[in-house]
Amino acid sequence: MSDLTQFRQAKDQHFREDPQSPLLPEQRAHFEGLAYYDENEALVLEVTPEPFEQQELVEMQTSTGEVAPYL
Repeated sequence: MSDLTQFRQAKDQHFREDPQSPLLPEQRAHFEGLAYYDENEALVLEVTPEPFEQQELVEMQTSTGEVAPYL
């Protein structure tokens, strides 16, 4: 099983079972999983992220409605 398949299964399980799921209880009761495109090895990218030379602190609203600083 690929990492992507495992990730998708965990996400579907979260949507179906977790109290913090974005789905309403009646939606979770009938949820069978999200619709995904087939995995395509030709679209896999392996990159090494590099930080920007000049970094900027930005404030973003969080899911709780509060504002938090991010670099």
